[in-house]
Amino acid sequence: MAYFWVNQGSSSVAERAGGFFWAPNQTSPVFKHHTNVGLFRPGDIIICKGFADIDYVAIVKSAAVNNHPVPASHIGGWAGNGYFAVAEYVPAPCPRTASHLYANTLIHAALASAIPKLITVSGSTSQTYACSISDQAGLALLYELGFNAATGISAPRLDANGVVVVPATSADALVKVRIGQDKFRKALLSACGGACAVLQIAFPAVLRASHIKPWAASNDVERLDPDNGIALSGHLDLLFDQGFISFDAAGCMLISSQLPLMVATALGINRAGPAPALSLNPRLLSGARMAYLKYHRDHRFVL
Repeated sequence: MAYFWVNQGSSSVAERAGGFFWAPNQTSPVFKHHTNVGLFRPGDIIICKGFADIDYVAIVKSAAVNNHPVPASHIGGWAGNGYFAVAEYVPAPCPRTASHLYANTLIHAALASAIPKLITVSGSTSQTYACSISDQAGLALLYELGFNAATGISAPRLDANGVVVVPATSADALVKVRIGQDKFRKALLSACGGACAVLQIAFPAVLRASHIKPWAASNDVERLDPDNGIALSGHLDLLFDQGFISFDAAGCMLISSQLPLMVATALGINRAGPAPALSLNPRLLSGARMAYLKYHRDHRFVL
């Protein structure tokens, strides 16, 4: 089993929906090392960076084949043939930005050996498409993304010779997490009526099944408890996750003083003046969910 990091960007939607990786079999001058996809083998684990977040992990299900035509759904303006591999995508319990991960000294040091180079001199992510990363980097990233000991994956463990011990069950554990998260998302969307709990947008593609008490701070029961969640549209989910918004005991939205007024206005959540405050769907104000929201106010909300 090997680990790779892939910068998907605009390709992420089609590749994740279709369950595959595809890249041209010739490296372009700008987006380099597409050909590393040709190294993918069953059981390999791919750390996936979308537009901004490292938010998915994929398990390769079939060895990459060459001279596969570009899938019709693929975005990126590519034509001709390339490397193609089937993969199962698993959403990360704790999506992270690249800057957050690079600030972790263990991860930064481990990624320094990525082939080709992943982190630029300025500390940003290079334009490389697929990078081979070490076992140490792969395991540390999985742990940081929320695949911790409770899911069968723990932080890097070294043997007597200082070599990373790779858990044989990593891929199986990721599949179990995916199954659990699918159940959590379905139960949560059902509880929320299939719509954003605040904006009532009933379009699943833009909704995230958000934990109220973060995955990393929850026990096994809380991680799969639908009351420990609210379905939010992407921008509200990001603000909620970072503590810039929360909800009071009546379900009314609280907005952090640290969120610039210009940003709140641009996102449509500034309710200064006579406009009513945004609030949660009343059907979600169960006692259990309100207890989780109190945890969020006490431990996550930025005053």
